[in-house]
This record gives sequence, C-alpha cells and structure tokens, in this order.
Amino acid sequence: MSLGTTQKAVLLFARLYLMAAHPIIMHRFHRHLGYWPNPALPQRYHEKILWRKIVDRNPVFVHLSNKLAAKRSARRRCPALATAQVLWVGDDAHSLPVSLLQQDVAVKANHAAGTNVFVRNGKPEYARIVKRADRWMMTRFHHRRHGEWGYRDVPRLLFIEEQLALGGDDLPTDIKVHAFSRGVSHVWIADKLSGRSRTYTADVEPLGLRDHTYPNEEQSLPDSPVTRALIREALKFAARLLGGLDYARIDFMVAGTRLYFGEYTFYPGGGHDPGLDQALAERAEELWDLFASDFLRKRHRGLVRLYTRALRAAIEEKSDR
Repeated sequence: MSLGTTQKAVLLFARLYLMAAHPIIMHRFHRHLGYWPNPALPQRYHEKILWRKIVDRNPVFVHLSNKLAAKRSARRRCPALATAQVLWVGDDAHSLPVSLLQQDVAVKANHAAGTNVFVRNGKPEYARIVKRADRWMMTRFHHRRHGEWGYRDVPRLLFIEEQLALGGDDLPTDIKVHAFSRGVSHVWIADKLSGRSRTYTADVEPLGLRDHTYPNEEQSLPDSPVTRALIREALKFAARLLGGLDYARIDFMVAGTRLYFGEYTFYPGGGHDPGLDQALAERAEELWDLFASDFLRKRHRGLVRLYTRALRAAIEEKSDR
C-alpha cells in the first residue's frame, strides 16, 4: 500500500501544525536529542513519546498517573502484588501529622514526579518537610514546557506511606519494566542506595551495556539467581498491569526479596533520554504499536479524521516494506 498525494499533504500539514502549536516542546526535544522530530508521523521511540504527549490524550494516563489511584488499580489487577501501606492523605502541608513524621516514613505528592521526602529518626525536621510539601502543593507538574498531559488533572494531594527497607545483599531497590502491547523491550534494575544498575532482556538475560545513570563498569549490579527470579516475577505482574495500554514503564520496588508495586510512568525520561542505548531504542520502537493507542482506536471527525486515516495508511505502508 502506498500513500496518496492527499494523505502526504495531510501528514505534512499535521506536522507543521503540531510543531507550530508546541514550539517549546519541539525545541526541548531538539536540544536534548539533536534532531527535529516528526510529531505527525512518529517512527522513533522518542518521537512516539512526543506524539503521546501532544496527540494521544488517553484518559487512562490521568487515572494511572494519580499515584493513589494507581495503587488501588494495582491491588485490583494483581492481588498478590504488595503495595506500601498509605498512612495519611491530605491537601494541606501544615496538616501533616507530627507523630507520623517522627517515624520512618515517606512523604510524597500524588500529582508529581520526583517529590519524595524519606524521613528517618525524625529527620528532616518537621518545618523543612512542611516547607517542601507546601511548595509541591503550589506547583503544577504539567505545563507547556514539558507537555506531560497525563499529570494535568491529577488531584493535588499529599500522602504518607510506610518506608520500605529497600536493598541489601546485592539486590536491586528498583525494577523498571518497559512493557508494550507486543511484549517487553528491556528491564532496567538499580540499587539506588549503592549507585549500581544492570539492564536485562525480556528473556531475563543480562546485557553488557551501561546506562547514563550509572555509566561506569564498577557500577554494575551483580547478576544472581535471586535477582533473576525477582525480574521474572515483575514481568508476570507487568503483563497484567499493562492491561490494554500500548506502552507503559511499570516500576517496582524490592524490599528484602519481596516485590512491591511502585508506579506507572507514561513519559519515561520526559521523552528526552539521549543516553538510551540505540539497540534498546530500536527494539522499543518496533514493539510500540500505535494502532493499540487510544487515539487510533477512537473514532474522530473532520480534520482529525483525515489525519488518522493518513497516519494509519503511513504506518501500514511502512509495515508492508
């Protein structure tokens, strides 16, 4: 199947329109990755994340970017998968319970990424925690510069959960599964306490490559039967947690030898991960089937309908080659 003149014109118009409508996002993409994307006809892995940001407005992204809702969803889909216990939820930083912050707990924001305070032995001090949490509550994580639409309507809440005893014995603290409707591209594990990591295939075979977070060879996390067993368990849970989504990075935590649900990530690295190994990026883009996206499964009208028809035809033309 070959594209017609009208379909090519529609895709060109869509590309120019999307680039003009989101100049900040496009410039950030170019600055991080070194090339101008085609947001109307995404082919590379990072282009597909960009397309997800500005085109594929799946309401499920909002629901599962809500950390508290994601926990409930994970418990429903995978009853055997542990989740850290939530001890308090509120919308006012000054209402954080003093008694709980004398314990070993984690204070988090429901609506944002990278918003965690880990409290140990009453430290940091209560006033410092309140100040940080107050700043989180005044911040909208979604904005035009990042374009991570899924966070836009997540309720702004604070919560306190039990602090898990992560790591130890050369085991990872984190397991992150890149899961697609067609399979898993790779699994990244890390011991964030000691600054070590390793990447595995979907068949749980370790890869020799290093990553940009822990790039040195001495930062390689040892491979072991226990680690491989944890990864296999994470892969089984990830398949169920993905549901009908086209792609999500599904994050787990490891405490002792027990796996805990972490969170869903729909825009890994903000879509700007220049350190991702090229072979892994190519594997990811092969597995990412845009026909499984919410946008291409819906019916549209008018110009959007013309665009979806042209996009479908372009994808089919590429697959026929």
